[in-house]
Amino acid sequence: VNAPAAEADAPAAEADAPAAEADAAAAAVDSPAAEIASESDGATPIASETEANAEFIEAWKAFAGAERVTNDPMEAHYIGFNMWVNAVEAAGTTDVDAVRTAMYGQEFPNLTGGTAVMLPNHHLAKPVLIGEIQADGQFDIISKTDEVPGDAWTDFLPASAVLKSDWKDLGCGMYNTETKSCVQIKSNY
Repeated sequence: VNAPAAEADAPAAEADAPAAEADAAAAAVDSPAAEIASESDGATPIASETEANAEFIEAWKAFAGAERVTNDPMEAHYIGFNMWVNAVEAAGTTDVDAVRTAMYGQEFPNLTGGTAVMLPNHHLAKPVLIGEIQADGQFDIISKTDEVPGDAWTDFLPASAVLKSDWKDLGCGMYNTETKSCVQIKSNY
């Protein structure tokens, strides 16, 4: 599934919304392999020179204009949408519970290289990219890890260190391992 092509059917105002929210400095950068690192401020492009990234950027620029850049939330959306499509196909239905069950373990290629994996905590396993800022505002990737599992809770804060997110087996995104109870079953959103 090609996400940029799928967006072509959206009304013009909706299709332009992500770009309208883009940081003005980021919008001025024109790089064929611009991507925003989730570790950055969300407005600083990072070069990721993979064939998949180049194809995605080419399709995006054809859709939105040559001056437009891509970003990490766009990659996450692209991965998530494609995982959802694959889960719907695997489940044979769009029923929420069936699709959610089929989502666990879904894999889809990252635009930055490697494969994203949907974990039981609803987070992805993805590589971490470390970059050096260049004079043109781009990043030169100096280090890239293998896929790192996403974690809903940090082990560095005492109140968070006892929490576990496991929707597959525990049915809970905020399970307290000390009290053996689900602190929050329903989303606040």
